[in-house]
Amino acid sequence: MNLFIIDQNRLRSDALDDRLHYSTPADLFVLIDTAFVEMCKGKAFEIASNKNFMFLREHPSKVAVGSSISELLRQELHTRKPTSDIINPNLTDAFRLYLEELRTHGQARPRHAKLMELVTLHQDSLADGALNIAKKRADLQSTLDSWKQNLSPEDLQSLRSHRWTDKKWLSKSGVAAANGAIQLLIENGWSRDEAVAFCKLSPLFFRFQLAFNNLALHWLEHHGLPTAKDDTVLNDLLDMEYVVSATYAKELVTIDQKAGEQLALLNRLLEKATN
Repeated sequence: MNLFIIDQNRLRSDALDDRLHYSTPADLFVLIDTAFVEMCKGKAFEIASNKNFMFLREHPSKVAVGSSISELLRQELHTRKPTSDIINPNLTDAFRLYLEELRTHGQARPRHAKLMELVTLHQDSLADGALNIAKKRADLQSTLDSWKQNLSPEDLQSLRSHRWTDKKWLSKSGVAAANGAIQLLIENGWSRDEAVAFCKLSPLFFRFQLAFNNLALHWLEHHGLPTAKDDTVLNDLLDMEYVVSATYAKELVTIDQKAGEQLALLNRLLEKATN
């Protein structure tokens, strides 16, 4: 199956309509909870869905819903098994029924219990801290400060002059993220050997740590985190979740060039870490 993660910025694009129309039976277009978070900001679900799902409702069988990253991360740490499938079958079935009703009647209400779960995903994300910008800024700043302590003055100057090669970025970022991920697992009761072996399997936990580490390094490169607006930081964090999910997919369908570049970098890091 070819998975395509859909960025919310593509939902109303004619290009998505074309992709859906000319897709093969092996193609599946996936919405993750981040898309619902962005879509529902300041809007009721029914109002937002009528505009954002105008193309998806014509192809319900080609659409799936992904499990939330926070849910998958909790599952990994509990079971100690890496994520292999990001699709949530129950929510996918419910969402397809919802799209069919939209297509047939032009409007719909999310009456199905599982779809109500989907509708409240953005509220759950708020409660879980996915949109707790103050906490996320503090986490980013902590990672950024760690970089400052561990980079030589020459490396820091080179980074901020945008002179780091891909090779140096891959080497520095990959090692730092791996060490950070291993340490977090040890703090959660894992032995070092268990933590190292788990990270070598490229679990979602490791992919998320790599992406978060890259984001902190990006902000260090551009000097800007202390003065950045909350909306700017929030957009970067939401884009990061698209990117992490897309490491399980064939493509991230987005108009955001920066997100595409982050995905390419993350995939190179994962390839280097597992070889």
